[in-house]
Amino acid sequence: MITIVLAAFVCCAYIVGSVIPYTVKGFNEPGVDVNPQQIVVVALSALFALFTFTLTVSHVVMIMMGQTTVENMQIQTMRERESEQLGKAYRWWESGISPLNIDEVITVLIWLLTVMRSSGISFYR
Repeated sequence: MITIVLAAFVCCAYIVGSVIPYTVKGFNEPGVDVNPQQIVVVALSALFALFTFTLTVSHVVMIMMGQTTVENMQIQTMRERESEQLGKAYRWWESGISPLNIDEVITVLIWLLTVMRSSGISFYR
């Protein structure tokens, strides 16, 4: 699949690269008329080149992760469902604020105990 998408990108990029000089030359020379079909071909080829390039990059990323397109879609659907369920269960999830992780809590408690000990505050009377 990647070879077809990559070949399509190379073909579109070649068309854009080979037609643009003639179109620009037609704009710059006073005796030469610009064919509107050239502009349409360049625009469509550029659009398809952009599309096939992004498709090629996404396929390379999925190949590197060892996934197929269907597996990638299933994982995205699962993440959306999990995010929706967490949003229903926890209010802080909807606002995008994550709770403190255990390392941050321990760091704050150690700092608090250090400050309390240095100021003479004790838990025992």
